[in-house]
Amino acid sequence: MKTSGSISKELREKSGFTVEEVIEKLKDYHIAITPEQLCGYENGTDSIDADLFLILNQIYGCPDILEAFSDSNAVQNIPPLDLKHLQELSAEKMRNPM
Repeated sequence: MKTSGSISKELREKSGFTVEEVIEKLKDYHIAITPEQLCGYENGTDSIDADLFLILNQIYGCPDILEAFSDSNAVQNIPPLDLKHLQELSAEKMRNPM
């Protein structure tokens, strides 16, 4: 069974990025995670927030998230979008850019 993490790993590999390269690219977005955290998400042992999910798909050049993740059961592992929380995070990042 494919999960959102395993699909994300496939997208990363198809785009030619190593875990370390993705970690470096995330710094451009002021996101600092460890290789273990990214691998944990890809392997299904850790969850991921909506912001990171969207940014990873942007880095991987995924043109259609719904199509890529519409495989049965994959979408179930994506946390629900909390618009208020995203707005708060966005406002905080605007106040405190790295």
